[in-house]
Amino acid sequence: MTYLTPAPETPAPAFGTWQPIETAPKDGSVFLAFDDDEGHGISMGVVACRWMPEDEDEPEEYPANWIVTEIGGDSELHGCVLTHWMPIPPAPEMK
Repeated sequence: MTYLTPAPETPAPAFGTWQPIETAPKDGSVFLAFDDDEGHGISMGVVACRWMPEDEDEPEEYPANWIVTEIGGDSELHGCVLTHWMPIPPAPEMK
């Protein structure tokens, strides 16, 4: 089972603070992102995603790209326009 983990503490902003997507981590950590479709179709809204570097063996087939992290695996963000990101909130305290 894959669990989402919060983005790194440093230099991540506090949860609830949207940041420009250009500042999102590209280290493979998962974070929340906002998809603004800019009139090209249906926006996915807020998604959990991460950066995936290009495949060294097949860079044309698998270029570096943002991917959506889903239960059961990842999927590419075709046609999405990510504009902002924020860290995933910490898990709730279990009492």
